[in-house]
Amino acid sequence: MSDRTWRKESYGQMGLTAFCAAGLFLLLFGILDLYPAGGGSILMTDLYSQYAPLLYRFYDVVTGTKNPFLDFFGSGGANLYADTVNELANPVNYLLLLFGRDRIYLALNLLFLCYGVLSALSAHLFLLRCWPDRRRWNTALSLCYAFSGYFAYNFQIIKWMLFPVLFPLFALALLRLVRKGKGGLYALLLAWQLVLSIQLGFMSLLFVLFSGGLYAFLLVRKEERAVLLGRLAWYTLAGILLSGIVLLPSFRILLSSSRAGENLSWMGVMKRHGLDDLFERLFQIAQPALMALLAFGGIRALRRRERGKKPSADLRFLLALNGFLWLTVLLEPANLLWHMGSYV
Repeated sequence: MSDRTWRKESYGQMGLTAFCAAGLFLLLFGILDLYPAGGGSILMTDLYSQYAPLLYRFYDVVTGTKNPFLDFFGSGGANLYADTVNELANPVNYLLLLFGRDRIYLALNLLFLCYGVLSALSAHLFLLRCWPDRRRWNTALSLCYAFSGYFAYNFQIIKWMLFPVLFPLFALALLRLVRKGKGGLYALLLAWQLVLSIQLGFMSLLFVLFSGGLYAFLLVRKEERAVLLGRLAWYTLAGILLSGIVLLPSFRILLSSSRAGENLSWMGVMKRHGLDDLFERLFQIAQPALMALLAFGGIRALRRRERGKKPSADLRFLLALNGFLWLTVLLEPANLLWHMGSYV
């Protein structure tokens, strides 16, 4: 197959993925009587009371009716600097300009649909780059990612919904760094995640720590290991520094908050949750992107065993990483369900 034909088929499959994802979300909207299939909005609980107002403010800032430099404090003295940068750094938000301020509460439905389609496309690109010969499965697995628990979990705070879109691209950039030594895109995507959310950006850092460590010790020769880990540390630091425009002010605000004493106290967190909280949050970030790989890797391992062959190094890495991630949820499967509850 020529390179041109390969690309043409890839674009066709990506288009099929986007079409199927959009169709399934519209079907869901029709069943739930949500706009544009009905008159309802996805706004509920925290979305309605905390995050939709930020999008109205985003609309006013972008259209020039509100000066962000004169209005960095909202009701109750909450500092809106980090929130303003977060909203401006999210390209999907700019679709709100097509609907007008009075219809933002309905336009959020289509933002939700857009996040779902983009998540499916980014997952498809990840699979296409890693397993180009598994084309017939790519669309189905991409749709599973777009409708996974990870996507649903981020619905509780709509500004987090860009993370399911970015994570497969971030994983590809990380793979490019460890294989080719090129880490510019990795640093940029890491910084973007930290700008969008300190909490979820920190979970991405944890994923890099565990996946990078497993990769280094299972797939890299001992004499090359130090170079790889040093390069990974350097580009990770670069990503953190790039995010400093939001990271430093956000930490300053967090440290001065009345909630910081309990939330930032190591002993307080350990007393309430122990390591279970850390493990489960890591699982929430990485689980959907790698769940299919576990099934695929398990089948491959069984086939190779039947043929009398040992699993390849790549396969051992995938199985080890997925085994670790599954272990995290088994340690404390019910932790934080009060916050996840109906969303998942």
